[in-house]
Amino acid sequence: MSVDLYANTFLEGAVVFTLPSNATGAEYRIAVSAPSNTGASDRRYPLLIVLDGCMNFGTAVETVRLQAMTGTTMDLVVVGVSTAGSFAQHNLRRLRDYTPGGMRPDDPVWNASAIGKILLGRFAAARLPLEQAIGGAAAFQSFLSSELLPILLERYPIDPNDLGLLGHSAGGAFASHALLTGSPFHKLIMGSFGVEMYGETLAALEQVFVKRADRPARRVFSAVGGSELADPQTRFSMGSGQEMLIRLQKAAPDSLDLVCQVFADETHGSLMAHLLASGVCLLWPSGKSYLESLPGRMGGKA
Repeated sequence: MSVDLYANTFLEGAVVFTLPSNATGAEYRIAVSAPSNTGASDRRYPLLIVLDGCMNFGTAVETVRLQAMTGTTMDLVVVGVSTAGSFAQHNLRRLRDYTPGGMRPDDPVWNASAIGKILLGRFAAARLPLEQAIGGAAAFQSFLSSELLPILLERYPIDPNDLGLLGHSAGGAFASHALLTGSPFHKLIMGSFGVEMYGETLAALEQVFVKRADRPARRVFSAVGGSELADPQTRFSMGSGQEMLIRLQKAAPDSLDLVCQVFADETHGSLMAHLLASGVCLLWPSGKSYLESLPGRMGGKA
């Protein structure tokens, strides 16, 4: 019996392709799940790009399908993005793609933070100088906005005015970078991310965002696990991201519609299912009840 590692029978209709990036110099595996009724009309659907696709794409697709089927949310085009290659390769590359430039190797925060020490050990084991291991967020954002997004808009019936991005952990930090630097994503879901590792870099971007006269309107859902906040090793690392978002919302209430939530007892790993279910429900509500949507899911008119 032969087994295809990338064949799947559960995520019906999902398509996977690889895409090299001129912006980052890396190659990415892109997984796409579109609503089954695309092509039947001129309808356009919201887009949700999910970072760390090799970990989160399946959860995202199943969450969106179930909530759309039961009338809670709209149908979405879901796209997972991860590095082409092994899971281990992605776990290392993501730290470059998701972190902003300007972080100094001599910053004492690296050794003052438990997470910083762990990352330094990983980079040393991979024989990667810090300058090569981090700082690629601007290039990765260019890949998403200028290379991947045009392909998705051409191939799928996506509403260009309803673009979403989801990131958790380091991916959440990248989502904050996308928020602060004027990316094309209108709605963002951010899970358990800290900003203390980024020193003055994000702080400077935060000040630029607040002073901008042309700030675009954005909707953001941010969540963190209660167990993360209860652990003294991760409390500040995972809570500082929400603190930054709250500061932004107070400074620019006309530009940032923000909801922050703490899921009691959830850990860094268990948060994702809650982050997805609540974030999608908040940002893309269907406006229909379960019974109202049921006929359309059974072959009749919704």
